[in-house]
Order: sequence, then structure tokens, then C-alpha cells
Amino acid sequence: MDTKDAISTPPDLANGEPNVSPPDTSVAPDTSVAPDTYIAPPDAGPGSTVTFSDGRGQGAMTGYGWVTLGASDSVTTPTCGAAEAPITSASLCLGTTHWNIATALCVTGTVPALPVSPTQPDRNNNWGIQVGVNAAEPNQAIGKSFGSITVNATGLPSSGARVELHRSVDAAGTTYCSNSFVSGTPIALTSFNTSCWDNSGTALTTGDVAKIDEVGIQVSSTNTAITVTDLCMTSIVFGP
Repeated sequence: MDTKDAISTPPDLANGEPNVSPPDTSVAPDTSVAPDTYIAPPDAGPGSTVTFSDGRGQGAMTGYGWVTLGASDSVTTPTCGAAEAPITSASLCLGTTHWNIATALCVTGTVPALPVSPTQPDRNNNWGIQVGVNAAEPNQAIGKSFGSITVNATGLPSSGARVELHRSVDAAGTTYCSNSFVSGTPIALTSFNTSCWDNSGTALTTGDVAKIDEVGIQVSSTNTAITVTDLCMTSIVFGP
């Protein structure tokens, strides 16, 4: 069943914001650059790359792709089931998800603007749109050690996009995120934080990496409305 393992619980909303064995130490980060940028070869070897075929991961992650969103957010593609019904926060796809591109996980939708002075209910209902993939089916942790992650994507909006990771041992709404997201650029896994907007939360450790069971791209709500048009996750590469 190609569905997100978790229900439509928004990511960690602490502090008013919406919200996976040590790496190979023979390849170390370049300390001359920003600490959250890990300079590493693009491929850590066999089993480090994830591609997509008809909505399912191939390679290091073999689970189904999924979309989840806030109650005030909307998605027009992908659609769900034989009726190709819309996916909403109250009706996540528990059947066949119809993706419009066979080799990528693509989403189109709208994230409305938050009020100038948003309340917690505003953020709870409008935290954004997320597209991602499970590590396996049934979902479980990747069970491997890596040092960095590179997410390749097209159609990224000019603001609001971040990479989200979930650990198999955590509740559905507890995620680790990174705002240092540029398509094709490696991010050190230990730079992910449960509160990546100010890094005031819990940091992901090297021992947490093998527990990752979901990887996603989230477009988070801001004070400006965001139109998401064919935002496509095309591949994921785990580095040493």
C-alpha cells in the first residue's frame, strides 16, 4: 500500500514553527566552509543512491512515495485511488497514488500566507506541503551509516523549502530538518535539528542516522503565499 507510514500530524510545532553508526572517518568535512555543508564524493558506493520508479524508491530506500499537508494547504497532484481523488490532510492516500512523472515524486499545490501575527492554530492548520519517501515497505529504518545527504529536486519555490528526516523511533510529528537546502548540494546529517529555523532543538547524531525511515522535502508556510508547481524529488544520494 503506497502510503506515508505516519498520519497527517504536522511536523514539530514547538516555538511556533512547523516542522535519521558513525560515518566513514576516512572522508572528513572541509572545515573551511560552513559547518552544515559536508563536502564529500557524490556517491558513497553501492546502496547509497535512491531513484524512483512509478512512485516507489529504488536502491537505498525502497518504500513508497507520499504527500502530506496542513488542513489549510492544498494539493492538486498527485491524486489518489481509482477515482483520482484529491489528497488532503483529512484524507491522505491509503490506496494507489497517481504520480504525474514515473521517475520522480512530484507535487503541485498551494501554501496560503500566514497572517502577519500568526497564532499557534494558524501554524497548526497551515504548516505547508511535504513530499517524501519511506525507507522500505513495510516502513523501517535504513539501517546503514552515512555522513551526508544530497537531495536532488526540480521546481523548488524561491522560499520555504527544507529537507525533513524522520527516525523510526519517533512520533509522527517529530522530525529533523535542514534549511540549508540547495538541490544537488550535500548536507551533513549531523547538521539536522528538530528546530532547524534557529537550531534550538535536538541535533541529529551519527548514531541516529541508521534510524532514518523517511526523507522528504517540505515547503513551509511563510507570510507570503507559495505556489508549488511540479516540485519533484528526482533522487537522493547518501554520502560518507
